Amino acid sequence: MSATSTIKQNGKPPEAIGSSYADARRMHIEREAAALKQAASMSLLAKILAATLALAMATIALLATQPKRIPVYVAENAQARLGVVGSSPGSTTPSANAMRASLAQWIENARSISSDPMATKERQRKVAAMVARASQAERYLADYIRPATR
Repeated sequence: MSATSTIKQNGKPPEAIGSSYADARRMHIEREAAALKQAASMSLLAKILAATLALAMATIALLATQPKRIPVYVAENAQARLGVVGSSPGSTTPSANAMRASLAQWIENARSISSDPMATKERQRKVAAMVARASQAERYLADYIRPATR
């Protein structure tokens, strides 16, 4: 018996169209092809995500090594006006309008009381961040805010 005669059954090869063997084999090949295609797309996605992660880590490392600059140093003079004391290298001096706007925003945050307690606490947090600890201004603000929050 030759190899071809053992494969043939009833004079037809098992791969004949319409045979259950051919259908099962075709289905197996299609499943394998789909699995290989999915594996290739997942591999590409993994490479893209790894590149994105590497770029993000490099960016974070670069930003972490940059010096932190305080753009402008200000102080209150005898007439209770803010004046520029100095600036860090590479910064620009703010205009009088910008300083007025920042001060107006700070005063608005200090004086505003909302019906929403979370909004009020957030404004108070912003105000407290701009006041020196253990200063006369901090004590004044604490006395001003305390009755409003009771």
